[in-house]
Amino acid sequence: MMAELNCLFCGKQFEAHPVEVRRGRKYCSTECGYADKRKRSKPTCKNCGTEFEAMTCDVKRGKAKFCSRECFGIWSSNTFNGKQHWNYEKKFTDEHKHNMSVAQLGEKNSNWRGGKKIRKSGERCGYVEILVDGRYIQEHRLIAEKALGRKLTRNEVVHHFNGNKTDNRSQNLLVCTQSYHAWLERKMAHLYKQEHFALI
Repeated sequence: MMAELNCLFCGKQFEAHPVEVRRGRKYCSTECGYADKRKRSKPTCKNCGTEFEAMTCDVKRGKAKFCSRECFGIWSSNTFNGKQHWNYEKKFTDEHKHNMSVAQLGEKNSNWRGGKKIRKSGERCGYVEILVDGRYIQEHRLIAEKALGRKLTRNEVVHHFNGNKTDNRSQNLLVCTQSYHAWLERKMAHLYKQEHFALI
């Protein structure tokens, strides 16, 4: 036997199967269901108390509590562990944002590793880079330049004798031209094959 229900959106009376009633049918049609979900309401912000527009379904679920991310940030920092450590009236000014970013630079950052890193991808993958004047420079080139007492030219390349890109001791480095470096790499590859695969 069909049951009679009233649509939550338009108020129209409609018939529904007992199975649909058990499943919690509330609307006479899918259009009414979508329209009810898209309904807008005006809740008040939990932090500043101003009214803002939000979807009614979000308000019912308890999701629409703050008018902006800034208000959520201020409220959460105020109520963190129940401790009052933030002024409600304080806003996220440009000066405050700048101070927050500066506070995490360089040695103050938890991920600071002394200004050194190993490149993970790209053409320079595997090489050690060091932070100099806000820029990351390849450490082996920097050491070679200090040893020579001048800057390397575009045609000059630094070769690692033992093939280990992270071993940047001065005795492991050789400054040469790009053409000589290419010949040296081919020669070393040929010698490696002879040594390791000659018996196969």
